[in-house]
Amino acid sequence: MRVIKTTHAQTRYWLQRAALALLLACCQLAHSQTTPLTIELRDALDFGVISNENGTCSMDNQGNLTGSGGQSCFGTGIRSKFWVWGDVGYSFFVLVSGSTSNGITFNPVIKGNASRTINTNGRRNVRIVGDLVLNNVTPGNFGISYLVSVNYE
Repeated sequence: MRVIKTTHAQTRYWLQRAALALLLACCQLAHSQTTPLTIELRDALDFGVISNENGTCSMDNQGNLTGSGGQSCFGTGIRSKFWVWGDVGYSFFVLVSGSTSNGITFNPVIKGNASRTINTNGRRNVRIVGDLVLNNVTPGNFGISYLVSVNYE
């Protein structure tokens, strides 16, 4: 058996190099997504023409409209559709939040799971539906904003 004698300085040097190599390996794993996620609106959400009755107009996953609580909307609206572009095989998470304006509150809903994986063509579809809650709305044409954010998991 051979005993190798090292100085304190040599041991510290090799420990520092090992720590640096480990740090670099971890950083490469954490930053392996080379393409930032991008989101592109393909179809704008549209509830069409609805009455100004107080209540809720809900759009289901197929775009069908149903009124409740006094609202008598019906028919079919247009679900929003986004393409999310990123690195193939990587997972991402979708978050949505609505807003209120002119007595109209929009509560967006993600169709399907909030967690998705980029497919082999480098993108994944995300559809948004939801509920419009009307409270003493005057007749007119209105738009309402909502926020969609996507992040790698």
